[in-house]
Amino acid sequence: MKILYTCTYSRGPSGVWNRVYQLAQQMIKRGHEVHVISSERVAGNKSERAAEYDIVNGIHLHRFPVISFGSDNAFLYRPWQLKKCLKEIMPDVVDCQTYRHHEGHVILKECKKLGIRCVLTTHSPFARKRGRLLSLFVKLYDRFIGRYDLKKFDAVVYILKSEESYLNNLVTTGKEGDR
Repeated sequence: MKILYTCTYSRGPSGVWNRVYQLAQQMIKRGHEVHVISSERVAGNKSERAAEYDIVNGIHLHRFPVISFGSDNAFLYRPWQLKKCLKEIMPDVVDCQTYRHHEGHVILKECKKLGIRCVLTTHSPFARKRGRLLSLFVKLYDRFIGRYDLKKFDAVVYILKSEESYLNNLVTTGKEGDR
């Protein structure tokens, strides 16, 4: 089976990347082909860029240039690059390891068009402090995009139990739930 993960980084110190790497290694041991789509950015290093394509311990890494806005984890991708990469890989399943991230939104929409199963792993996206502008963006995203995207995933994997009530309330009412 071909598995594709999306995550913000695929190099440098990042908790999400560490989780994706560990999952990928387990899937490779089971005989699966694993791909990762991420930014070209290196976690923890604002100036360094990772190779556009690389294979690390059997993981096919597809990295893209991004535009950063408001955070070390908030990036805009060129959607056509993500769509082209997804069509070239044609995985059996995609696991978006990021909620509220541009790459996850683009990939989800394209998976639905192509009939590819798409899962979301949430990584507690609301348990951190943000500035005013980014907090406003988060509220707008949840209300006008996130609540609809959440319904489209084939499954949602919650890292923390508290995420489940928050996101379920968001889907049903459009408002933030308990954290």
